[in-house]
Amino acid sequence: MANVRKILVAIYLIVTIAMARQIKLKNNCQFPVWPGWFGRNDIPNGGGIKLDPGQGYDLNVRDDWDSARMWARTGCDDSFNCETVGCGNEEKCNGRTGESGVTLAEFTLGRDIDHYDVSLVDGFNIQVIIRPNDQGCPTMGECNGDVLGQCPGDLKIEKNGKTVQCNSACTKYNTDETCCRNGHNTLETCPPTDKTKFFKEHCPTSYAYAYDDKAALKTCKPTDYSVSFC
Repeated sequence: MANVRKILVAIYLIVTIAMARQIKLKNNCQFPVWPGWFGRNDIPNGGGIKLDPGQGYDLNVRDDWDSARMWARTGCDDSFNCETVGCGNEEKCNGRTGESGVTLAEFTLGRDIDHYDVSLVDGFNIQVIIRPNDQGCPTMGECNGDVLGQCPGDLKIEKNGKTVQCNSACTKYNTDETCCRNGHNTLETCPPTDKTKFFKEHCPTSYAYAYDDKAALKTCKPTDYSVSFC
């Protein structure tokens, strides 16, 4: 019996150490959102939840959560047909990554250093802000102005008479030049464009295009984070 108890304690300690970080989600919007998430090495809590206005949720993640992405679905009905970023007809995304044209919070957590950013490389649907608990590390993702209202006409996605998403040029046109690939896969061959400058002007600390690392990708000593929507 003592050996069984020791094994159970060891398993508990392993799980506790592995799930050593917390990301506090908060819905600051005036409407419900359905955050989704996944990571290369883990999909905690099935990868999705609903947050009503003002509601929060403490998401426990691995200390080494790798290549993780978070986003928020909006305008979902009871069958999970969503105005933006559907990932299947259920609350939990279970590893499905969602559609393009969405604001992303991205994390690669490490035992020595964390990397984090807010990306508009695929587009924008709502403001997403990352705040590290370590006050020495910068807040990322804050936007100014009405991004959806001022979205260039060719990048707008409208539903029910309103703009719900602003695509990136890559998501809209899917060319090597707009997506920084093949012959355009360097900083020199894929410079900022008028379309990426639009996002940068409105959300200066977010990734606007693939080679925006210097301004948008940040590092921090291992810490907990908050991710707020709107």
